[in-house]
Amino acid sequence: MNFFEMIYHSGPDEFECDFYKNNNDESRRHFFDRMLNDATHELDNLKLENDVDDFLLSIYQEQIDALNHMKDEFIKNGKARFNCYVSLCVAEKTLKDV
Repeated sequence: MNFFEMIYHSGPDEFECDFYKNNNDESRRHFFDRMLNDATHELDNLKLENDVDDFLLSIYQEQIDALNHMKDEFIKNGKARFNCYVSLCVAEKTLKDV
């Protein structure tokens, strides 16, 4: 049985992934929307803290901007790269029934 791992690399050693039965526009859009919602939620929570400086806020905003930059390409092609550390991709996997 084949399934698809969708991966969001947000830094050199940071990534999030999820598994989907299908690799199509709908599943890629679902994964992308989840990553964007998570990043937006993190930024909103950070803004509620009292001792946060503008530099830290800008880093979280850059993450959201990078995701938005990659959105159309990822949904259309299943892969998108913002820079050497930040990217979205899909990997096909096979589940072995032994």
